[in-house]
Amino acid sequence: MADRSGHDLRDAVDSGKAGREPGRRPREASKAGLAKAVRWLCDSRT
Repeated sequence: MADRSGHDLRDAVDSGKAGREPGRRPREASKAGLAKAVRWLCDSRT
């Protein structure tokens, strides 16, 4: 993402939006999903 100096202090994801759309549900809670993604990233870099 290109730097937009002065616009946003940080980027964040709203996973709740996926749960509000019909037929879409998150497969994992955000904390568990994040931990799983970090483990996968660390394992894939070795």
